[in-house]
Amino acid sequence: MASDPPRKRRTDLTESSMTVPSDSENYSSSNNELSPSPPSSSSSPLILYSPPTFWGLLRGAAINLLLPFVNGLMLGFGELLAHEAAFRLGWSGTK
Repeated sequence: MASDPPRKRRTDLTESSMTVPSDSENYSSSNNELSPSPPSSSSSPLILYSPPTFWGLLRGAAINLLLPFVNGLMLGFGELLAHEAAFRLGWSGTK
């Protein structure tokens, strides 16, 4: 039939000559495909962790303990102010 669409030919990739290494492979020390790390320009090692200081602990405590307290005060005063304004304007339901 002339109206049949042409069928696509499936490519068999099992005999492909290209191999892509996976990141999850375990590399041995005898594997020569890996390039050695480039030499470091400085002789001191990179420090990724530093112990907490008193100033850092104080800042963390202020953010985690003092800031929520101030936030609660502001919310409470805002609610009192809104209720007082509604009472003075004579909105219904205010006592």
